Amino acid sequence: MVRSNHYFFRQAAGLITASASEMKGHEELQLIMSTLMAQFTYKTTLLIQGIKGKINTQGELSDDKTRASLLSFMNALKAMVENFKS
Repeated sequence: MVRSNHYFFRQAAGLITASASEMKGHEELQLIMSTLMAQFTYKTTLLIQGIKGKINTQGELSDDKTRASLLSFMNALKAMVENFKS
């Protein structure tokens, strides 16, 4: 049961899921956050599949495509948050 939660109700949200391969967890997270009435868009969600192969031995993100996706995600979330403030 998901009860009303005033922390997420009509608040801008960014959702990132990092997984070995599955998309199911990402979809479930979106469903839960929708139920809590958090506000997010396709651009403020990010699924990073195969995360283990995208981080080097120093713990840094080494995949350029993922890095670009993360930057786009952050820009979209920033724009959404700024829009909510006005």
